[in-house]
Amino acid sequence: MQIVGAWHVDANGAPYVPHQFVFTSDGVVFTTNPTNVQDAGDNPTTDSVGMGVWRRAKRDRDQVIGTFYQLNARQPGKTPAERLRVTFRVRLNRESDRFAGPAWAELEGLGGGPAQLIGRRLEINESDLERF
Repeated sequence: MQIVGAWHVDANGAPYVPHQFVFTSDGVVFTTNPTNVQDAGDNPTTDSVGMGVWRRAKRDRDQVIGTFYQLNARQPGKTPAERLRVTFRVRLNRESDRFAGPAWAELEGLGGGPAQLIGRRLEINESDLERF
């Protein structure tokens, strides 16, 4: 089972559900969602690309565990805000093209809550190649 590659991930429980993740072969994970999705309300913030680490779970090799971080800044003024930390455990399906599992997201110093990650591997759209 292989998680290395690019994924569309729905983070159910997050303020903005759709994300993109990249898992590298050396244990690095990157995640992103649209910039400024949190730029509203009484205390608007903006977040960065998420960066972190992943590895296979020791007891269950079909599971992947990891943690990534996003930096936040208050708007306006661009002053630092609480850092977001997300820790996850997902299980790959047999074909390694989907995963799902729980996550815990925490704004450091302010508390956190659960989320559910549901991933689908990104693929080349072969039918588009016929267009040119």
